[in-house]
Amino acid sequence: MNPIRNRILLQLKDLSEDGDNSISTLGLDALAEYLEEKKIDITSKLPPFLEIDLNISDNKNQILRDLTSYERTEQVLNVSQMFSDETTTNYGLINQLVVKFKHEATEEDLKRLKEQFHIVDIITVLGQVNTYILTLDKVSELDALDLSNILFETGRYIYAQPNFFTAIQTTAFTPNDPYYNSSWHLPKIEAPEAWCWASGDTINIGIVDIAVQIDHIDLSTLPGYDPTGMPIGTDRHGTVCAGAAAAIGNNGILVTGAAYKSKIIPIRIGYNPSSDPNNTTFYSIDSWKYGAMAYAVYNAPVHVLSCSFGLGNPSALVQSGFQLAYSNGGRSGKGIPIFAATGNDYASSINFPASSPYTMAVGATGDNDNRSVFSNYGAGIGIVAPGDGIFTTAYSDTFTISSGTSLATPIVAGVAAMILQCQPNYSPYHVYQILGTTTDKVGGVIYGNYGTTYPFGTWNNEMGYGRLNAYKAIQKALPFEISGSEIVCSNGTFEMQNLPSGSQITWDVTQQLNIVGANTSNPVNVQFASVGWATVTATINNSCGSPFERKLSVPVGPAPVPWDMNVNGPYNLAIFSKGLFTFPTTYPGDYYTEYIFLVNGQETGIDFQIDFFSFGEVEIMFYDIGTFAVSVRIQTPCGNVFSQPFYVTVN
Repeated sequence: MNPIRNRILLQLKDLSEDGDNSISTLGLDALAEYLEEKKIDITSKLPPFLEIDLNISDNKNQILRDLTSYERTEQVLNVSQMFSDETTTNYGLINQLVVKFKHEATEEDLKRLKEQFHIVDIITVLGQVNTYILTLDKVSELDALDLSNILFETGRYIYAQPNFFTAIQTTAFTPNDPYYNSSWHLPKIEAPEAWCWASGDTINIGIVDIAVQIDHIDLSTLPGYDPTGMPIGTDRHGTVCAGAAAAIGNNGILVTGAAYKSKIIPIRIGYNPSSDPNNTTFYSIDSWKYGAMAYAVYNAPVHVLSCSFGLGNPSALVQSGFQLAYSNGGRSGKGIPIFAATGNDYASSINFPASSPYTMAVGATGDNDNRSVFSNYGAGIGIVAPGDGIFTTAYSDTFTISSGTSLATPIVAGVAAMILQCQPNYSPYHVYQILGTTTDKVGGVIYGNYGTTYPFGTWNNEMGYGRLNAYKAIQKALPFEISGSEIVCSNGTFEMQNLPSGSQITWDVTQQLNIVGANTSNPVNVQFASVGWATVTATINNSCGSPFERKLSVPVGPAPVPWDMNVNGPYNLAIFSKGLFTFPTTYPGDYYTEYIFLVNGQETGIDFQIDFFSFGEVEIMFYDIGTFAVSVRIQTPCGNVFSQPFYVTVN
């Protein structure tokens, strides 16, 4: 943490408790001058945090003198130097810290903390064992960082960290022509085809941001989380993101979101400190960020989370919040898929929470399917999606064109909502897997295999697994599978389970089978044509006109043993000696019941003895001289088949 010269953080008491928001009546004239310069509207609500940039003040010396006196007033709870880190995120201290005991804390432990370190309040952290938020009294000579270090060095805590204030950069808010009337990104990801089967109905998307206009005419919202106590005012970034995810479709109003039947749950983690709607910085503290995740887990029916911001280096508390949501949230504890923007810094590294192991990191592309120049990339990127010139909702019941990974992220979150509509029991990992394995490999880059590091197929450090394809994802996620005969010896039946009402089905089979009767019936009857493996294909269509296929491979008849499957063993043996003979246990279909080794076509005889050594291997002793044929009989449900003989000479 590097101190930022001439930048100070003030933490203020909630003056509305006293029924007065007027700061001038408190004798803080220099501060009132600063607020006027920053265009902060204090007539409705005084912000709990103020970042003072002394370089922009015409009365710098006066403010410096006043800051010292402010800390002694009842209205100013804390004054802190501002800091930065290598992520360029700005930090400050408030009058709180977060501790996690290694062992369960007793009432005596907590009482001792209060008395020894001037702690005025201790609050348990929901969803975290042995974890507490401690509030310092103003009389304490220690700040939150000093006390965190002291407590951690006792060895009794897993961590002790300040409840950091952060000035967070949103990943985009770049309004363009508000009358642009072409949502190019929706056909690009084949959303209209996907909507034939899913549109996010019954799935709620949590927009983690500064605020969402909850009564917007083109958004359907549910009650949300707001720890700030501040009015929405000019906090508009969340509204832009919400529209990209789930602006109401087919209602004749404004725009269409990716999952246009999903509902939005606003989850606020900060506020815009100025009256400038294009301001890209918002203020937050760690406990608000954690509280957002805990709210999604314990207090609201959140099924998908979208995070369009970077949080710098996360504290342990913030990290644990994302883990909590991923592991314990949504749909009876199955977990919440979390999507996070890589950032718009033209950088070869991605922001947190995109870099978290619990999120899928989302980069941005343009209409040419290349990575947007501003879009961060590198290790950990999961997927890319349209993020240039996205037609979406805006504050005050309007719409706008906006660009950034902020827009790409909720678009992916919307498709995730559509996947969960099809498969409500999917874990976050399964949702990530569907998205990663159904992308379009675009961008003019080379995708490679990286094993378990990137398990969902080929990957590239600029494009992740590739560009989002909603239709392919929904095709893979649709809960319709073929059931029927495990093997067809003479006749069989296949059926598409849970065929959607109003859908039509067409069956097709490869040359090993023939369809008996109509190929549009469900179930369909088939009969044997030739031995081998058959592929049964069902094509399902509806009035929307976007079909999908399901395939099933089945063995047909007792197929002959391939020529490359042979008995192996010694060609020559001495009489009364044993030879080891092996046979590969990979008969096509693996639907055998047993492998039986034979000598001259017999299981037993007076001139040999078969001892089973292990599966697919035997030891055979010969009691007579001559040439013997060793073979294998494979017993299948359709009858027995035989391997080619292997000849051994006994002398």
